[in-house]
Amino acid sequence: MKILVTGFEPFGDISSNCTQLIVDKFKSESLVDTLILPVVTTKCFTVLETFLAGKEYDFIILLGQASKRDRISIERVALNVLDFPIADNEGNLIAHKKIIENASDGIFTGLPLEELQRTCKEKSIQAEVSNSAGTYICNEIFFRTLFKFRNSRTKVGFIHLPLVLEQNISSNRVNITLNDLYQNLKIVLGILGK
Repeated sequence: MKILVTGFEPFGDISSNCTQLIVDKFKSESLVDTLILPVVTTKCFTVLETFLAGKEYDFIILLGQASKRDRISIERVALNVLDFPIADNEGNLIAHKKIIENASDGIFTGLPLEELQRTCKEKSIQAEVSNSAGTYICNEIFFRTLFKFRNSRTKVGFIHLPLVLEQNISSNRVNITLNDLYQNLKIVLGILGK
């Protein structure tokens, strides 16, 4: 089984991104490739597509930082809409626009959500299935990647992560370390290999 795990560079008013920190830890995993994506609407998917050229994966797991969430959020669906709450890292601010014209309004993940949720509960991992990946770059890369692999054996998923203690954010509502989050994600990825 071969997995690609992606994260994002920092964006907004937070100087680090927990997904980038997690991806750095996954670099030592032999069956996992990693990639950091720009938080720029015109570049994010292009960087991913370029990286994917000539490669095949069983799973592509896209990670995003969700500073207002207090647990791992496994996303159920990507929506065909761009409606940014803040500008991206190059100042693009898009509202009420489709990601791909003439595509469906939404695409569901290929991940086994019930099994993931059940195993996380058994292992006491704070996790949920989320029905909203937002309308920012996270949702855009999720939708575009699902669309690209819609007729493929490659399964695509998106997981939002809470902030970690190492980021030293005063408003952080969670009490999880980077290493604990990494270990939890290793368990989640292990479920996919079964």
